[in-house]
Amino acid sequence: MDDVKKVADTYNQFGDYYHQSRTQTSGRLHNELIDMPATLSLLPDDLSGVNILDAGCGSGIYSVLLAKKKARVTGIDASSKMIEIARKEKPAGLVITYQVGNLYTLDFEKETFDIVLCAYVLENVKDIHEAFTQFNKVLKSGGVCVFSVSHPFRANSVRTKKNGKEIWVMEDYFSSAVRQSDFGHGMIVEKYKRTIQQYADTISATGFIIERILEPQPIEEGKRVDSKGYEKAMRLPQILTMKLKKYS
Repeated sequence: MDDVKKVADTYNQFGDYYHQSRTQTSGRLHNELIDMPATLSLLPDDLSGVNILDAGCGSGIYSVLLAKKKARVTGIDASSKMIEIARKEKPAGLVITYQVGNLYTLDFEKETFDIVLCAYVLENVKDIHEAFTQFNKVLKSGGVCVFSVSHPFRANSVRTKKNGKEIWVMEDYFSSAVRQSDFGHGMIVEKYKRTIQQYADTISATGFIIERILEPQPIEEGKRVDSKGYEKAMRLPQILTMKLKKYS
């Protein structure tokens, strides 16, 4: 649980900054213009009456989008500051419940949710086997889990330049070290490196099958918002997104 406390402490300290970085102008390229379109594309357009767990909801950005599609959303996050912001920012009339919680102990009845969404969170978690076990527990039979992480190629590469462009050099893909992710303004988050096989093996071992894998590129708006980041993301894989189905 030390990993949960570290992440929670960081977001408790930098919560306001992080929320503003996600909601001012067009937000962050990776989040709003790569991860979010890809993740939402794996969910039904009509979510009327669907029970969704937003696992690691942060300040509720995904929760609000899902609730606007008529879903009944429960958002949990280890950071009390992020939950505070989410509750404050929640538009009136949307069916969203927020609570402080963590992925190791999902305090819900078995088979409560139709969908579990876990966007850009699992890298912060040391024991993903337990996280997926918890997802399986709270999902209904045949339920869906959609998650995204930094692409393992990106997370395990060293950045350099060639002909004026950023390129990645793979020095140790199989390293299980912890990397430091810099969000700016002194906000540093520790993230656990994993291979694609480690994710796939854990998914299978916890009662899921993989229905779809995406390696998304940014939507066209990204060219205007962050031209350099857009150009790089059109060449190099930034995010790995999967849609899973519970089979046991």
